[in-house]
Amino acid sequence: MGKEHDYSKYLSKIKCPVLIIHGENDIIPVSSSEQYLDYIPKSEMSKIKNGTHFLFNEEKNEFNEILKKFLEKL
Repeated sequence: MGKEHDYSKYLSKIKCPVLIIHGENDIIPVSSSEQYLDYIPKSEMSKIKNGTHFLFNEEKNEFNEILKKFLEKL
């Protein structure tokens, strides 16, 4: 979250379901994305094993499948 841009107190106000998709090879640690699960009430997370930071481009098929399954539950 960072000290300068810490929006954590506002994240609990999100009422809609939230999907977090994280690439396990991202330069941003998975623990950073996992923090959002603690702050956003209706959030869930999926990880893409070989993904980096640009999952929607590099791992299109897996990204789209994860997103499709999430949206079908809504």
